[in-house]
Parts: sequence; C-alpha cells; structure tokens
Amino acid sequence: MKQVIIAPHMRCNARCAHCCVSSSPSDGRRLTDETVNRLVDEAIDSEDIEVISFTGGEALLRRAFMLDLIARVSRAGKVTTLVSNAFWAITPKIAVIRLRELADAGLSKLTISADEFHLPYIKIGRVKNALMARHEVPSIRMAINMCESRSNSSDGILAELKELLEGVQVTRSSVSPVGSAAALPDDEIVYRRYSDDKGLRCPGQVLLFSSDDRAYPCCSTGVMNSALSIGSASDLSIDEGSRRIENNLIFRIMTREGLGWFVDRLGSAGVERFQKPFPVVDSCHLCWEIFSNSEHLRMLRPEFERYRAKYEEEVMARAGAGAGR
Repeated sequence: MKQVIIAPHMRCNARCAHCCVSSSPSDGRRLTDETVNRLVDEAIDSEDIEVISFTGGEALLRRAFMLDLIARVSRAGKVTTLVSNAFWAITPKIAVIRLRELADAGLSKLTISADEFHLPYIKIGRVKNALMARHEVPSIRMAINMCESRSNSSDGILAELKELLEGVQVTRSSVSPVGSAAALPDDEIVYRRYSDDKGLRCPGQVLLFSSDDRAYPCCSTGVMNSALSIGSASDLSIDEGSRRIENNLIFRIMTREGLGWFVDRLGSAGVERFQKPFPVVDSCHLCWEIFSNSEHLRMLRPEFERYRAKYEEEVMARAGAGAGR
C-alpha cells in the first residue's frame, strides 16, 4: 500500500446535492484528534506509505490543525495532498496568503472540488482566486474535480475558467446515486448499459480512514454505504489495514477476475438488478450495487468458498512446482 487517505471530519460549509458522503455544516462525524495524529505518525513511520492525503468534508475548516499535519508529513519526506472546495479564497490577496500557508507547510498537490453542485455554496470567483494564486505559489500542483449530471454539466464553468486552467489537471465524472445524490431524480443520472465488465474494472485499492470511524479499501463514491469496511478507524493500524486488504478474498477476486465475476454469479442466481444489460454509472457505482446489499454477500458466500479452495490449490501447486526444480 503506497497511499493512505485520512478524512478527519465530515463537516463541510456546503451541503451539495450530489455529495456521496452527505456532508453538511451540521455533520458531526469525526475522528478524534488522537486517532488522526496516530494515523499520521504511523504513515510517517511506514516504509511502504509514500503519499498521505487529507480529505473531508471540508478539511480546511480546521486550517491550523491541517497545516500542522501537512508540515509533519512534509518534514518526514512524504508527499501530501489535500482536497478542498476553495471556500477560503475569498479575495485574490487572501487566496495567495492561504495557498502560501499550505506551500510553507509542504503541501504537494491541492485538488479543488468545483462544479454546478458547489456553486450555490462556493461562488466561481473563489475558485478563480485560488487558481490565480498558484502563479504566486507555483510549488503546489493543482487539479480540479468536477461531478456532472444531465442538467448540471461543467461546460460553463470550464469556459469561465479557461484562461486559468493551463497546467491544471481536470477530471470530470458522472454523479453516482449514492449519499445525498440518491435523492436526485433518476433521469439526472448519466448511466451506461452494462453487458460485460470491459472498461469497468476496479481502479485499485487504497487505504481510507474515514470520519465515520471506519476504514475502507478505497475512496470510491459508494464505499461508505457498502459492506466493504475492513475495521474501525479508531482501532485499526495502517499496517494491519494494509494486511487486511492484501489478504481479503473479495478484493483478490475483484483484482484478478474483475467486477463481472460477481455480476455473472448474482445474475445467474436470479437477482433482477444484474440481468444484462442493465444501467450503471461506472465501476465504483457497480461495486456499490454489488456490496451495498448484505443479501448479495450471503448469496455469494458459497462461490467465495469455491474460489478460495481453488486458489489455495493453485498456490500449493505452484509451491510444489517450485520445490521440484
């Protein structure tokens, strides 16, 4: 495991309709400072962890705390990244001050969440201020993440930011109907037709310690509303979390066989949701559809045991072949 992601709290100054973790100004979900500090210390001490990322909620609502964490990570020679909505970039001058604080602490990369869903809470002028400030603080790489639905395209925002986007990584993704977005009209969701898992494989595991006090094997849009938790964030160490991901049969199948392995078996068992072709947003949404329902896991349990037995036979056969050389 090369990266660990820590979400100290879920509180956010925005209440976006698409938010996959349903953050809001009144959200009380948080990790204790003791837990966050322990996780940062463990990540710093780990020989495997190279990148430590901070997210939320809006992580910079506790600016002093975050600056201290970033500085500790940076002094240890690790890479730090942060996700924010740029609410702090009130004026061009203040944006430079805040960005310089992050740079002085050692932040490597800042990803700004900016789209039509954020606009009722974070005006586009603040995103502009943050982007302009990078010319005064060039040491921080910048990226923009944008979520879209059928009537909430990012084209207009991109046109308005065009002159400021040179050298900025822009990622556009479709909203998944999870978290707050589950309340969006279904015709707002941009679906594709699933017939096989080509192009819909899991993008990979990463260790997330979330402010709902759970640890997860990725930071996908639906993971917090699924059965994929690997333990309590308060109790789990980074080393143990990495081991659990590495040794988990479900994650092994997901990586080796693809999400289609689960879809085919649930479809063959008669689950209507997985009768092909069916609508799905992307691989993370498909993963949520599979693992948000405990009945699916119950139905798959015999298949897991068969796969485990076959896998162990293969391991023993390879070991025997190696010993015979």
